Amino acid sequence: MQKQISVIIVTYNSEQHIYNCLDSIFQYNDIGDELEIIIVDNMSKDVDVMFQRIEGKYGKDVKLIRNTKNGGYGQGNNIGIKVSTGEIILIMNPDVRLLQPIFKEAINHFQNQRTVMLGMLQMISETKRGWSFMPKFSQYPIFEIFESYLRNKFLCYNYKRMYFSGSCFFIRKSDFEDIGLFNENVFLYGEENYLHYRMRKLKPEMKFVFDENMKYLHLTDERMPAINSTIQTIDSIVEYYIEKGVDRNKAVRNQIKYEIKRSIFFKYLRWLKKDYKFVEYYTELISVLENKLKDPSL
Repeated sequence: MQKQISVIIVTYNSEQHIYNCLDSIFQYNDIGDELEIIIVDNMSKDVDVMFQRIEGKYGKDVKLIRNTKNGGYGQGNNIGIKVSTGEIILIMNPDVRLLQPIFKEAINHFQNQRTVMLGMLQMISETKRGWSFMPKFSQYPIFEIFESYLRNKFLCYNYKRMYFSGSCFFIRKSDFEDIGLFNENVFLYGEENYLHYRMRKLKPEMKFVFDENMKYLHLTDERMPAINSTIQTIDSIVEYYIEKGVDRNKAVRNQIKYEIKRSIFFKYLRWLKKDYKFVEYYTELISVLENKLKDPSL
């Protein structure tokens, strides 16, 4: 039976988040049986326990898929998208919580056949907004940081320069399939920038819509980042530049230099706030990146 909207969630050792995530979806489901929920697990350690608990509470209302490998975020999502029946896809992280009914309004937005993606207002706490969209990558990290801050503060979205946060967004399935879904060479982080670039390149007539009245909660407030995550982000962004015809080694060098500049700036901001745990993090990250830049293979 075909649905109107399919929610795709990829899990990897996400037991601390997925149950509350699902509870919020069912709580704010305003389209009833027209909603489909699919979870693809990327070989979590305790997947059996997690799936049994989900089946015990929701039965067949949640489709559960065991990935045969951990092929990354994009590859896991692609598995879910390929078996989905909805005309509209909601990509959703397990650490996201819905705060209100959003599905009817999403369907209304996609009545316009030119609408291809729908972004929403990201909250990172009950009272604090996150960055719902970010500017495309460039060589000027400090400019990007200020632009992101100001545009998100005043909710001034520019589809030509900004891409939606990848933690929770809607996309038309047929157009997503036309551009080849997620790039599976991107293991984790940075998928949304690459996706936005390919969609605009291959379907320039389509519209990217931001609705500030549709909100979700992303549990990232004051979460300590991981150095490995930054390295993975660099690898992801390199794929974006390769798509644009840039030599791989040159792209890696440029992105490492970009991340060093960005980290120095954030380290200074955290120092001003006397947030010394983040100062230590950025100090270590800068050292790792500088050593990586010395790699003779680059």
